[in-house]
Amino acid sequence: EEQPIVLYVDYERSFDPIYAERLGLNLDDDHFMLVQPDTMEDGFEIIEALVKSGKIGLVIFDSETTAPTRSQEESEYGKAGFGPQAKILADSLRKINIQLAKYKTSMIVISQERDNMDVGSHAIKTTGGRALKFYSSVRMDVRRTETVKSSGEAVSNKVKIKVVKNKVAPPFKETVVDIVFGQGIDKNAEILDIAVEKGFIIKSGAWFSLPDGEKIGQGAENAKKYINEHEELRERLLKEITAENNTKNE
Repeated sequence: EEQPIVLYVDYERSFDPIYAERLGLNLDDDHFMLVQPDTMEDGFEIIEALVKSGKIGLVIFDSETTAPTRSQEESEYGKAGFGPQAKILADSLRKINIQLAKYKTSMIVISQERDNMDVGSHAIKTTGGRALKFYSSVRMDVRRTETVKSSGEAVSNKVKIKVVKNKVAPPFKETVVDIVFGQGIDKNAEILDIAVEKGFIIKSGAWFSLPDGEKIGQGAENAKKYINEHEELRERLLKEITAENNTKNE
């Protein structure tokens, strides 16, 4: 069966192909398509036309916050409000949602929160109004909680991810991951954190060791490096973690 195409709609104008490949994205011309439309309406017209071809498996909309409407693009500086953006997004999602379901295409919409500009309000909101909250099947809240440094230099961010809406599974699940600059999510850090939580690795002060007493490193960075260099240990921990999760879910 022919592999579906990933359509990346880049309003940010910041797509990094090198970083995307490191994350595992196939940038081959037969599997990836990058478009950079000028307005939100242009982007949805492109998405609809390509989805109807039946060859698109995933659409990434990056991002709703930076996608101007045609009226905003033509307006004078300082006079473009957020109202048109919310209306166009609501109308477009209502229409494109039917095509996504019909052609079995998934769509990821990236958004950012902004401070509410209303006087006396301290709430935060998205520029697209409530349409994304209504039409999405899964909503994830992603927030940085800590910047990790090594030798005084920032190397990664600890990021908390919480599922705030889920139509296909129980909501309100959350996790914390390390996102390494230039690499993406650090799988070894995730293995280490869960292994310590489950008792497969013992943490005493700054030292990490196995239950049999074998030390694997002083400090999290050294422990992660040890796990990465010892494939047999890494696979064993993965199997133990997976078995524990399967038992918990039964």
